Amino acid sequence: MSILKSGHKYEIDYQTLFKKSLTPAAIIDSKGNIIEGNKEFARQCGYTLSGVKGKSIAQLNLFSKSQLRQLEKLITKALESQKAVALTLNRGSGKENQQLYLKVNPIIQKLSQDVLLLAITDITDRRQLNQLKKRYTALLDQIPVYVWVLGLLETGNTKIIEANQAACDAYGYTKYQMKGLDFSRILFPHMPQSCADLVRWLPRGKTVSLGLLTTARDGHLINIEAKCRLHISDNQKHIIITAVEVNHKHLEESSYGFKDMLTGLYNRQYFEEELKRLNTSRQLPLTIIIADLNGLKLTNDAFGHKAGDRLLQQAAEVLLTSCRKEDIIARWGGDEFAILLPRFSPAAAERLMNRVQKACKNMESGEISLSISIGAATKSIPKESIAATLKKAESNMYAQKVMERKSVYGGILDSLLDKLRQKSRQSVQHIRFLENLAAEFGRSMDLPEHKVKDLKMLAGIYDIGKITVPVSILNKRDKLSSSEWEVIKKHPETGYRISEPTPQLLNLADAILSHHEWWDGSGSPQRLKGEEIPLMARAIAIIDAYDAMVKGRPYRKALSHKQALGQLRKYSGIQFDPNLVEKFINIISSN
Repeated sequence: MSILKSGHKYEIDYQTLFKKSLTPAAIIDSKGNIIEGNKEFARQCGYTLSGVKGKSIAQLNLFSKSQLRQLEKLITKALESQKAVALTLNRGSGKENQQLYLKVNPIIQKLSQDVLLLAITDITDRRQLNQLKKRYTALLDQIPVYVWVLGLLETGNTKIIEANQAACDAYGYTKYQMKGLDFSRILFPHMPQSCADLVRWLPRGKTVSLGLLTTARDGHLINIEAKCRLHISDNQKHIIITAVEVNHKHLEESSYGFKDMLTGLYNRQYFEEELKRLNTSRQLPLTIIIADLNGLKLTNDAFGHKAGDRLLQQAAEVLLTSCRKEDIIARWGGDEFAILLPRFSPAAAERLMNRVQKACKNMESGEISLSISIGAATKSIPKESIAATLKKAESNMYAQKVMERKSVYGGILDSLLDKLRQKSRQSVQHIRFLENLAAEFGRSMDLPEHKVKDLKMLAGIYDIGKITVPVSILNKRDKLSSSEWEVIKKHPETGYRISEPTPQLLNLADAILSHHEWWDGSGSPQRLKGEEIPLMARAIAIIDAYDAMVKGRPYRKALSHKQALGQLRKYSGIQFDPNLVEKFINIISSN
């Protein structure tokens, strides 16, 4: 890998690092034949560098037959999982006992042949590991480019776990201060979303180049050309970034310099630069459009960030196909886009916004239907403030978003419910039956009419979280495994995340979350007990249980009406609210 800086070539030659490493290492094929070894590996085996090539591990007499079988299994596991794997072996006995740490990494590929890196570390004396780490760090510090190793947190953020001296010096931190920082801390303030995208988007085993505007500790800006690579070892993900400082012109010429990595649109930094450049009388009327993607948080929470990424990419595609080639389209923030339209009238902006809305409806639906709230403003005379125009466009977008919020989320909810009914093979008639049963049950509980309506709605959507459960589990005819039950048990939490941002469901979110809690406190997910469980959840739990028993499940035969009522009585005071059980039995028996 090479990086250019002002016409000079700095190379991080990994082949050189492999040869000079003090850790015995060899490149081997899937059968354990040695393609190449470094000096330390050859010395450990008692061969010259040329002598070790072409031999198999078995021929070197490093390991016993049983240990060779362990190594074969290790190689097979590494190739099947495409992950680095390791084991510890003991060699010798008594005072001569030596403990070796073997690690096999399948990340190297050579044509169609499976090629692996085998590293052998003597960990008999743990101090050797620290010495190796110090030597590795010293080697990094000699490289005249910036190097960061980033760890990935469960939140999606990035934590700097290693930085070389060049990076620390350039950004004004000591090594102690740099370690533990979120990498977004050194990015220009408008670019933190690029870091989050990098984590999700970066393909394994490929190096991606991009230009970044970063901020030193004292606030001055540093343009860098970075090369990023995702590395996975022992189920741990790390991003290795190497970078050099470049001048602004070089960064602008870089294909990634001002691009958002996920959508391919321009980023906010580029938009703001173009806004300054085009803010002239010759470009009037100058129109700005701000667009906001609806339902991104819901999609991320319910279906994961990959689904959210696809939704963002769909939105970008719609904007690109709706605008002119010369228009500046940028990803403005996490779920916001901005469009800069020179010599563009308010009437033309209205037509463009209509094209965008029409294109959203025609876009093939993924997890949820694509929906964008959009607002525009135009600077028509030179003395008008472009900042005020931008603010007005944002204000118009938010006004539309508020006005359409219920209908937008109503559409998203309908789409999700349709998909759930298809997955779970539930008919509309059966849903109506449950809703009517819930309404009658609510009245028997002496609920006010608005609460009866809430319980009726809850009967149709309480299992909305199952939208993320695979069809293979939902409709499995055999008994579910423990791991499959774990997937099923998560659906109340997923349902809560879907319902919380949806205006129509906000007051039902707690009931959706709690409908699998048990009266005795042994339920899930919060282990609530007795009247700690929301009343709506206690009611819908009885309806759900009765329906499941008389309707049956793919893996379980249906019970008779009489048997189902017997089960409700059996678990009254254990799983169900005893007072509500009797009310429900009275209702169902009278019908």
